[in-house]
Amino acid sequence: MGITILTKKGILLAEDDVQLRMLLVAILGGAGYTIFDAEDGEKAIELYEKNSDVIGLLLLDLGLPKMTGVEVFKKIRAQQPDVKIIAMSGWGKRETVDELYKDGVNMFIQKPYKPAEIIDNVKKLLDG
Repeated sequence: MGITILTKKGILLAEDDVQLRMLLVAILGGAGYTIFDAEDGEKAIELYEKNSDVIGLLLLDLGLPKMTGVEVFKKIRAQQPDVKIIAMSGWGKRETVDELYKDGVNMFIQKPYKPAEIIDNVKKLLDG
């Protein structure tokens, strides 16, 4: 009798830029990940609550409408301490980035970025 280990390979992607979000959905989906995409923070929380059993990574733009990416990750991290988090932003003062790491963000990616940078970092966190 074998043992099945379930891994959380789903990604919650929260990005308000439609073109960028669709690009990331295509790239990450094409790499075999299940993507749950949201255009704002409230939708991100809703998607996480419905799919937390399969989501292992949050890929969050920090400048989301309705609820910031920081608010989203703090709320989800309070419920699920082991979820991995990549924060993305076009702004990123050193102090702010340092604070994100202290609060539990695994990686910060400065925009603009190359799609390969996203996929490489997602693989590092989810596939180890």
